[in-house]
Amino acid sequence: FFFVNMDPIGDVDFRRTPSAVSPKHPVRTLVFCTRGVTVRDRHLIQDIRDMLPHSKREHKLDEKHVMSTYVKESCADKRCDSTIFFENRKRKDLYMWVGLANGPSVRFNVVNVHTMKELKLTGNCIKGSRPLLHFDRAFESESHLQPIKALFQRVFGTPRYHALSKPFVDHIFCFFWFDNKIWFRNYQIVDQEISSREIERSLLEIGPRFVLNPQRVYSGLLGGKTLWANPEYVTPSKQRAQKKFKGKDPFKHYKNLVKKEESQTYKTAQRKAQPKEGLVDKVFREGLEDTKLAKGSWGTQ
Repeated sequence: FFFVNMDPIGDVDFRRTPSAVSPKHPVRTLVFCTRGVTVRDRHLIQDIRDMLPHSKREHKLDEKHVMSTYVKESCADKRCDSTIFFENRKRKDLYMWVGLANGPSVRFNVVNVHTMKELKLTGNCIKGSRPLLHFDRAFESESHLQPIKALFQRVFGTPRYHALSKPFVDHIFCFFWFDNKIWFRNYQIVDQEISSREIERSLLEIGPRFVLNPQRVYSGLLGGKTLWANPEYVTPSKQRAQKKFKGKDPFKHYKNLVKKEESQTYKTAQRKAQPKEGLVDKVFREGLEDTKLAKGSWGTQ
C-alpha cells in the first residue's frame, strides 16, 4: 500500500498509492427508524450506529409520509448510497430494511434482540475501528443468500481510509445461516502472546445479538419487483395466533357461535309456532282486567 523511496542522504519518503486515497464520494449508510419503536429497539439502533463509523442519522419517520419516497429523499439529502431502515408495526413487531439507494433491498423480521447494555459481555473494541466480515458457507451455496451477502458487505463493511474510521481491525461481524434465519454476532479479536514467536488468538463476544428472518428481496429501495420471497416465512401475527390456540380446539369459538345462532333460531320458531289469540281468549282477558279494576276500586273505597 505504500511506496518507500530512499534518497542518497538516507531520508525515507512514505507515499500512499492511488488506491489508498480516500474516494471523492465517500460511502455512507443512513440508519434511522419509524416512530413507535420500543426501548429495546431504540437501543439496538444506537448499537448499530456505534458499530458503523460511516453511518448517518436521520429524524424518525412519521406515519403521514410515504415510506419509500421519504427514505429515497433522505438518502439523497444526506448523500448516502445505502440505508438500514427499521420499521415498527403494532408497537411490537420490528422489521429491518437493508438496501442501496437505487436498489435492491431486502426486508427482515428482527427477533431475539439483545443489546449491549442488556448483555454486559466482556468483549470490547475501539470505537470506529474497521470490522472483518465473516459469512457462513450457506451464503455461497444458496442462490437467494448471495444478493443478501453483497448487501451486507456494502452496508456493514466500513470503507478503507474513511474519515471517521480508525486504522485498526480488532473485531469481526459474523453472519450465520441456521434454521432458515440469519444470526448476527459481534466478537472482539484478542491476541495473547504466549512466547516471543507464538501468539494465541481468541474471540470475545461484544454484542449486540439479533436474528434476521428474511421475508422478501425487492428490485428497488423499499419496494419494487419481488426477486425472491421466503416460502417458509410466517408473519408475527400468525405466530401469535398459532401460539394462542395451541392445544385448544381451533373451532371452539365457531361452535359457540353456531350454538348461539341455533338457540336464537329455536326460540324464534317456538314463538311463531304458538297459536294466535282468538275471540275467546280476548273475552277472558277483558273479563280478567275488569275484575282487577273492580277489586282495586273496592279496595280504595
